[in-house]
Amino acid sequence: MEMVYGRGYLSGGGDDEVVRILDGIELADADVLDLGCGMGGATLAMLTRLNANHITGFDIDANLLRRAEELIDAASLGSRCTLVHGEPGPLPFDANSFDCVYVTAVSCHIENLEPFFTDIARVLKPGGVLAGCEWLTGERNETYVEWDDMLRARGLNFYFVAPDMFSAALHNCGFHDISLSDRTVAFTKFSQAALDRTDGELRESLAHSLGEAGFDAFRERTAVRLNALRGGGMLQNHFRAYK
Repeated sequence: MEMVYGRGYLSGGGDDEVVRILDGIELADADVLDLGCGMGGATLAMLTRLNANHITGFDIDANLLRRAEELIDAASLGSRCTLVHGEPGPLPFDANSFDCVYVTAVSCHIENLEPFFTDIARVLKPGGVLAGCEWLTGERNETYVEWDDMLRARGLNFYFVAPDMFSAALHNCGFHDISLSDRTVAFTKFSQAALDRTDGELRESLAHSLGEAGFDAFRERTAVRLNALRGGGMLQNHFRAYK
């Protein structure tokens, strides 16, 4: 994924998408939680592009965190970043710890959103903001079923919800001024570009890295997700909500 999407990233958009998600949110004096920080691309973008005061990157995957540490250390930004490995469940942070929580493509792995959002609200300071982006369902049509069936066949746990259910869960957990911004068109373009690169310039290196069977599985996932985006089965939304 990093070969396709850029260093530190597991999906399309890169630094520019992080900046768009956080547009208008001042981070210069902020303590930020990057929840599900992965390989650290967004963490680094917040530090360098948005001059965040301090980022705490949290993830349950120790291997991804090691990659994030390499990325942050290469930029000599370790003094402004703390990486934390944890387990699924309640966040290991005190109440009212963060001015901003940034989270992308994490809630789609959570079966019950309200405990998840409630815990985020707990660690946010009063007036703090939750911002990120998420995969949501559009029409549960053939393109959605094809995507969902493929994920289930691979043993992957996803719990996609519609935009209104996502907003309702945030509201039920005490968030206000909730807004969603549809970025499906942009992510359809990102997905098409990823498929083009997979079939073109990156095919040999991906097949060498993954093996032919692994390459075929990676390509199928990229193509089926693109089809779901094009067909209205899947949506990508930026979101923002305040405590």
